[in-house]
Parts: sequence; C-alpha cells; structure tokens
Amino acid sequence: MPVIILSDQFYVDSKSTIRPLVLSGEALESFVVKSDKAYLRYKHTDSGISPRAVPGNGDGLVKCDSDEHDERGGITEDFKVRIAMNNKRLGKEQSIMEDYIPPELIGPADFKKLVVGWGSTYGVLKEAVEGSQVSNLAFLHIKEVHPLSQDLVRYLDQAESIAVFENNASGQLSNHIARQLGRRIEHRILKYDGTPLLH
Repeated sequence: MPVIILSDQFYVDSKSTIRPLVLSGEALESFVVKSDKAYLRYKHTDSGISPRAVPGNGDGLVKCDSDEHDERGGITEDFKVRIAMNNKRLGKEQSIMEDYIPPELIGPADFKKLVVGWGSTYGVLKEAVEGSQVSNLAFLHIKEVHPLSQDLVRYLDQAESIAVFENNASGQLSNHIARQLGRRIEHRILKYDGTPLLH
C-alpha cells in the first residue's frame, strides 16, 4: 500500500553519513489474504482495518474505489454508509497509537522553559539547549506528528514558557498541537526562507 512519509525540504536537499542500519532479525510480514467469493474489500472490523486481497489472489472480486463506498467497494451516496465508513477510518488511529514513538526530551526533567521542534530542527535545537546556560531549559523533539499522543500534554502543562521552532510559514506544528491537544502555543519562531534553522 502507498506510504506517505512526512519530512521536510532540509532532509531532501541534504547529504549525511549515518551509522549502518541493523536489519538482522527484521522480516517483512505480508498481510495480503486470499479472497473468497464473499470478499469485502472494506469490511467493517473492530480495528477498522479490513482484510486486504489483491486481484488474482483468490476467488473473490477485489473492487476498490476512492469515492465513498460500501463494504464491497461500490460507490454509494447513502448517508448511513458514509457515516459508518468515516467511523471505520477514524477507528484506525487507535491501532496507530499502539506503535507510537514517544518524543525525546533533552535537558532536565524538572524544566520550566520548553523548546519544541520536529524534523530537521532536531540538531540545532539539541545543540542550543545542551550548550545553554539556562538551567531549567529543555527541548522536546516530537518524532511522530500525527496523530499526537495525549502524553505530550504533561510536558506542555509542566512548562511555564514554551517556544516552538518550525521551518514553515504558518506554524503547522503549533496549530496541530492546538487542534489535537487543546494547548495553544503563543511563542512561534518560524523560518521559511529556504535555509536551515541554523542560519
């Protein structure tokens, strides 16, 4: 299935040396099933994840559609089906949260001032906080930006002052935190001239 990785331009335009990736013990796992005659491509399940077959792998018809569809994959304008399918898609967030990668806190656990960032802001913010003379300053690096874990609220509530550093013009992470976690962050340092944060 298609996977979209949220990154930023800095990474796309950069070269760096990394430690070799350790892949021993890792194995690809297939979740493709054989379809039977009654196969439902968008079957309702407790997890929201439907069994996925591919055409030619089984006896059933594999029908996919990007418009609103019923369990078989047929286009529909039925309001009840639309609500059920939206609830099915929204239910997948719970499964995503089971593999959530928690943020990394750099600095003292008893911080009062908090710097927040994600993506390519990591290196420069880590270096700035570690080299700072401010004893109660910490850096929270958010590794997964959607969906956000409610666990982030404890970091935000502990801080007396929060500043979010972002490489975009609109404060996307700040706005996302406000929408998902109900915490508005006033101090936004936004850089969007096309150069890395350190310039």
